[in-house]
This record gives sequence, structure tokens and C-alpha cells, in this order.
Amino acid sequence: MSVDWRKRQLRQLKKLFEDNAAAFKEALRMDLHMDPLLQSAEVEGFMEDIDLTLNTIDEWVASERVGVPLTVFPGKAQIVKEPYGVVLLISPWNYPVSLIVRPLVGVIAAGNAVIIKPSEISENVSRVVCSTFPKYLDTNLIQIISGGPRETQVLLQEPFDKICYTGSTAVGKLVMKAAAEHLTPVTLELGGKSPLVVDKAVNVQNAVKRIIWGKFANAGQTCVAPDYALIHKDRYEEFLKAAKDCITKYYGENPKESADFGRVVSVRHVRRLQEMIEDSKDCVVCGGEVDAEERYVAPTLLSAPSPSSKVMSDEIFGPLFPLFPVASIEEAIQIINSRPKPLALYIFSSNTENIDRIIKTTSSGGVGVNETVLHNICRGLPFGGVGPSGMGAYNGKFSFSEFSHSKAVLQRSLGNDPGFRFPPYTPDKVTMLQRIGLLRTYMGTIKKVGFGLLVLFTALAIQRFLSQNK
Repeated sequence: MSVDWRKRQLRQLKKLFEDNAAAFKEALRMDLHMDPLLQSAEVEGFMEDIDLTLNTIDEWVASERVGVPLTVFPGKAQIVKEPYGVVLLISPWNYPVSLIVRPLVGVIAAGNAVIIKPSEISENVSRVVCSTFPKYLDTNLIQIISGGPRETQVLLQEPFDKICYTGSTAVGKLVMKAAAEHLTPVTLELGGKSPLVVDKAVNVQNAVKRIIWGKFANAGQTCVAPDYALIHKDRYEEFLKAAKDCITKYYGENPKESADFGRVVSVRHVRRLQEMIEDSKDCVVCGGEVDAEERYVAPTLLSAPSPSSKVMSDEIFGPLFPLFPVASIEEAIQIINSRPKPLALYIFSSNTENIDRIIKTTSSGGVGVNETVLHNICRGLPFGGVGPSGMGAYNGKFSFSEFSHSKAVLQRSLGNDPGFRFPPYTPDKVTMLQRIGLLRTYMGTIKKVGFGLLVLFTALAIQRFLSQNK
């Protein structure tokens, strides 16, 4: 698709949300009881992505010239950005607007056609998506398919050129297995148990404010939310008290009545979380209340549940927060590395050596230092997982690159070639080719010497000119 088409679709996408922001926010409130700040972020936060892409797309789509080796000189080498073709975009229910739009911006910018499968679980948002997108976007090339798992399975049988899936690791494996039938490349933004480390050298009061916010926003249903915390034993009791106080400050004595505390997306998910609470009920130090009919699970702190408990065996994806005292940074690193690679890792510390040690000795999709969640919205950083937490990344220019194929192109004239290129390879030809290889080996040194001589001769010429014109 032409760059003009891409720009038109991006402008229309922006207009779609300008015109229908209220309908999307109300749908988010109905599906997730999402607080007003998150509603605005979910419906307006990606406008920056669209503006950035519109302002820089001409630069991104331009072919990139690269150097050529001596063996193909003279020649012109370039990387040409081309669309994959038709992309399948399967979005989740927890942030059912932004996790469609953010990758979609990259899909469109790269010039792909796309089929979007919104989550049926966030049914009200899905209904608004299905009713608004066709009114603003080119329906020949951007289509919406509604439905549940059966429809998704049918779609996955088709030979798409690229698949982007956001959701659980278990379903991610099924998507990848289906994609393998057609050797379709995939972008998987999954999840896992993202750890949070609280060092001894930390301002606990300030740290807790950011940690509790990042954990319990959207009732903990955030793929990069801290899943569990490893807290230095000397600060554990202080952290526990500060966390309880912070929950009360944010959501009141009864969070169920707070307009700022979300709801679990479905009764089935409430039951899953309830089983986790009951399995570790002796560890609950705050919260633990459940109202399945209202889809309410209280913000809950659990002190040192068993490592084999249900809450530590699976990704929580809800407002339950297991806390563990650790004796040292080394112990925290050992625990993190004993588990699958997470989507995010958080470090709260003022000790730069400890921060660097954790970053260098662990692996995760992304890291937040003295902050939670917000690395996800930095347009200059890639957002994605590693290993079981996903593959591929998007955000800003990374989105364009993720949905573009970089095609290698070498162009030469049809002038005469040196005779030693082609068979038969006589001893003289082989010697000549070996000399060319030796020359290539020392080409870096030759270039440096040549540049040095050029600078020297230039300086001498300037000196001579000045002496003659005194």
C-alpha cells in the first residue's frame, strides 16, 4: 500500500477515537470498572504513537544504503522495507483498546492489510470496536472478525503472512503451533510472573506508592504488573505496613465502593483467583474478600506463601500480591533465575551496584528501576518479552520494524568482470583471490592510514599556503 494510503488510515484511526472516546470509555467502565485515569490512557494514550508515526513515516519507509565489500565494488547495496502482506492481530481483554491500536499503528505504517480479532471476553469494548472501525477505516484492507475461541481457531488455520498475539503463554503456544504449519512469523506479547525486588537501600514510603499503584491498577490485570515482591528482610515489616496503609489511602476502607478500583473481567476469573486465596488463606494479611456476583476481588497482600502454592505456580493476573522477605540481593537473583524469564522485572533501590548486578545477571523482557509499568509507554524503548514471556517487540519505530520485512538488494552494472572471478580456478587465479582476501582483512587499517595521510597532507598544504601569503 502507498504511503499516502497509510497516512490516511492513521489519520482516520485518530479521528475514530476523537469522535468515539466517550463510547469506548463507557465500555471500559462496564467491562472492567476501569478508573477514569486508566480510561483516558486507554483511549487517548496511543495518540502519541499515531502522531509520531505520521511525522516520521517518510523517513522510516525510505531505503537504507549500506556499504559493500571489496569483492562487489563498485555496487549499490540497500535495505528495502516492504510489508509482510496480510497480518492477523489477536488482541486481549485486559487493555482491549490500546492493545489493538498500538500494534495496529505499526501494521498500517508498514503497509500491511490486517484482520483484527478483538477479545470476546471484554464484550462491550468488542461491540464498540466492531461498530466503529468499519465506519472510519478501509474495509477492503482492514477488517474486524468477532467471535470466540472457535472463530480464532478457524482464523489460525489460514496462511497469514504475520500473526501478532497478545495474551497468555498457554494460548501463545497454540498460536505459534498453528503458525508453524504455514511457517508464519509471529509476534507474541505474553506474560508470566514479573518479579519486583526491594533493596535494603530504598525509601520505602516513596517506593510503596509506585508499587501499589502499578500492582493494583486495573485490579492487577496488567501483563507487566508486578506479580510478586522480594523484599530485603530488614525492610519487610516496614514495607508490609506501608503497603496496607497505601491500599487504604488509594481505595478507602472498603475498596469495593471505590470508583478507582477495578473489577475482574469475568466470574470464571474471579473463581480462579478465589482458589488462589483459599489455597494460601493463612498467608493473607490484607484483603482476601471476594464477591463473585460483583466480579470483585479485594486488593490482597499475602505474606510468604509456599513457593508451590497456586498463587506462585501460575501468573496471577489479578489483585493478589505475594510478598517474600529475602536476606540479600543474591537470594533475590537466585529466586528470579529459578523461574521462567518474565515480561518485566522491577528494582527499587538507591544502590547503583545492586541495580546493575540485577540487570546484568537476570533476563526479562524489560526492566523498571524505581518505577513500575511505565517503561511500557516509552516510545524509544521496545515493548516485548523474551523466552516464555514472548518474542518480537513494538513501540514507536519498533512497531514499524516489527511488521516490515527488510529486503536485501544489491545492484551492479553489467560491466566486465575480472577474469579470476570465474572457473577454471588456476593457481594464479587462486593466488589473486587470496590476495584480495588479505587486502580485505587489512582494509580497516589501510583506511585509517589513508585518512591519517590525508589529514597530514591537508595540514601541510594549509601551512604552505599561509607561509606564502604572509
